[in-house]
Amino acid sequence: MNTKHIILLALLAGLLLGSNLHAQIFETNGGNNTIGEYNLDGTPVGSGTLVNGAGLNDPWSIVVSGSDIFVSNPGGNSITEYTTA
Repeated sequence: MNTKHIILLALLAGLLLGSNLHAQIFETNGGNNTIGEYNLDGTPVGSGTLVNGAGLNDPWSIVVSGSDIFVSNPGGNSITEYTTA
């Protein structure tokens, strides 16, 4: 990998680390209908539960874009949007 690629990757990584995010690890729990939030070292942010039940129906996959989180809910045939801001 040449220097140009490394600089580009570093710039892209900086753009993706939005200042509104409190943690970098999010997980869905379909059994409990929750979204969890954790620090990079694995410790929970607050109680560890970012969303509990509200609009969730068997949450499966998750996508983070800036301070927005999109969760697919196969049980409800929907995609739900949340914000971390």
